[in-house]
Amino acid sequence: KKLDRHATEAGIYNAGQFASPGKLCQSAILNKVLFFDILRQNRHYGALIDNDATAAFDRVLPALCVVTCRQLGMPKEAQRFFFKMLRRTIYTTTTAHGRSTETYSASANPKVPGQGVMQGGGASLPNYKSQQLPVLKAFEKNCTPAVYRHASKLKVKFRRWVSGFSDDISLFLNELGVRMSRLDADL
Repeated sequence: KKLDRHATEAGIYNAGQFASPGKLCQSAILNKVLFFDILRQNRHYGALIDNDATAAFDRVLPALCVVTCRQLGMPKEAQRFFFKMLRRTIYTTTTAHGRSTETYSASANPKVPGQGVMQGGGASLPNYKSQQLPVLKAFEKNCTPAVYRHASKLKVKFRRWVSGFSDDISLFLNELGVRMSRLDADL
């Protein structure tokens, strides 16, 4: 929780990631609704791509996670402890019929790739967001954003590449963003 709060307060997370302290999951949905409403009002074309990462937290690799968490401000000693904890934790399933005999853990076994932190675990979301951060930064650096401007043209334009909550991310593109990107390229 402290790492998540620190990264949020320091402004490290992407502005379009709404799975952060002090933000609402409804804001991600509202971004989509406003995106289409502004397109309609301005009579522009646009596109929205929804991505939902299947079993995203199960695919968080501890070795990568500790590196990206360090970029968010995690102290080195905490990073080592965190890595050992993620690698040594063994998960089972417990139901009304008892505990499962089969287990799983975050291993580096190449025959069983992508066994990460537990879905629903306390460390799952900050780990996933820390790994998502470099991807979103690369996306913003290399891709065309959607540019928002109210039909009245009184408000200043702003750009948005993504909007999402946790592992559900939407990518935006609109006519105004494409035109502005072409103008920027011509300069």
